[in-house]
Amino acid sequence: MEIRLNDEKSMGEFRLPEYREIPDVGLYLKQVVKFVNDAVSEYMGVTVTDSMLSNYVKLHMVASPVKKLYYRDHIAVLLFISLAKSVLSLENLDALLKKRTEKYTVEETYTAFKGLLEKALESVYSNCGKDKEKDIDDDLRLMSTIATAMSYTCYLNSCFVKTEEEKK
Repeated sequence: MEIRLNDEKSMGEFRLPEYREIPDVGLYLKQVVKFVNDAVSEYMGVTVTDSMLSNYVKLHMVASPVKKLYYRDHIAVLLFISLAKSVLSLENLDALLKKRTEKYTVEETYTAFKGLLEKALESVYSNCGKDKEKDIDDDLRLMSTIATAMSYTCYLNSCFVKTEEEKK
């Protein structure tokens, strides 16, 4: 998976579709892939393929289609997976999805994620603008951002390890 760097203006415009804006008429595999890619690839640089979606179904991360048709809940989960897989292993992503669906609907989970993502992007991009004012070298800014991202990824992984240990 390739993630493109996008300028602040385009990222400031990024919005996942509202849950009610996700098609619920039943889409075929290729239509779902096109919808997801149209929603996220331009801004987030994430691309989903037919085979990826099929694998998520085989792994039971996305519910099986109904007579080869995918509906709103399928697509909402796929939007989440397509973005979250850049920071979580598929195993941890699957565990998180299962844990959330025990307590919340797909709509509640998707809506919460959408809001949190948009808030986080706004915060990150507004803070990046402040860094530029401090006259920080671009390479150092990138290294700092990598270190921060790695720290968050490490924290995420430790949370999943702790959850697994608590199950035992």
